[in-house]
Order: sequence, then C-alpha cells, then structure tokens
Amino acid sequence: MRSAGARGVTLAELLIAMTVLAVAILAVAGMIPTAYTNVTKSGQLTTATALARQMVEMVRAEPTLDAVARYQDLDTAAPETPDWAALNTPEHSGPSAPRRLDRWRQSVLTLPGGRGRVVVTVIPAGVGPNGTPYGRMASVTVTVEYRGGMVGGQQAVLSTYVAE
Repeated sequence: MRSAGARGVTLAELLIAMTVLAVAILAVAGMIPTAYTNVTKSGQLTTATALARQMVEMVRAEPTLDAVARYQDLDTAAPETPDWAALNTPEHSGPSAPRRLDRWRQSVLTLPGGRGRVVVTVIPAGVGPNGTPYGRMASVTVTVEYRGGMVGGQQAVLSTYVAE
C-alpha cells in the first residue's frame, strides 16, 4: 500500500505492465511467419503473372498468324520440340533476343515446381451473328503453374486474341 504523497509504482503494477507488454510482443511475433508466407506467395504470383505476360507479348509480336500458330502446345516440360527450337533461334527472335524461349523457361523454372504452357487456337474467318464479317484470328492462352504453399498448385493464366 502506498502512503499518502508517495510517488512511483508498486511491484504489482510493474508486474501487470510487464505481463501486458509480453503478451503484446508475443502476439506480434506470432504474426511474422504468416506475414512472411503471404509475402512469399504474393511474390510468386507476381512472378508467374509477369512471365505469362512476357510470353503473351512474345506471341503478339509475331508478324503473321501462321507464326503465332507455331506457339501451339509449347511447354517448358518439353523444350525439345521442333517448334521450340525454331522459335528460339536468333533468326526468328532477332539478334537482340537470342534463345528467348530458353531464358523464359529458365525464369519459369525458378518458381517452385514451375511450368509454363501455351495454347493457341486458330479461329477461321467467318461472319458473326449480326452479319459482320471477321478475319482469321487466334485465341492465345498462357498458363504458368507453380506450387504455392501447402494448399497445392497455383497458376497465372492470361488469354488474348491475335487478329490477322
């Protein structure tokens, strides 16, 4: 008990304050692993999305729809295909970007369990439901998959159309 006019804190008040402070510090420390996991997952998704976008831009930069169609079924799990080899040459990709598919594949493989795939569907020319004619075009879908934590696989999927 304090006497009248005494200043300072008692031992009981000090112990209560230290207990409250310890509980607060433990709560903050408990959030650190969750925050680290979330930052890692976000970074992987950002990388996968950037890689998918990079491949979409490679495909869209092709001069013809026939060149776009050569990207059909490209897969980082099987880079030995003739189209992969042809699209990877400096003659095709330009002297400023030699072996660009190999570099893209290496970037995809930096993700845990990373795999990239391209699906191209060429749509023939025709007439729309309202009678408007349209030219040949291609639907391009790029998927970058990776293992994203304990939940299982994650993926970034980007789709676009390329017209003649």
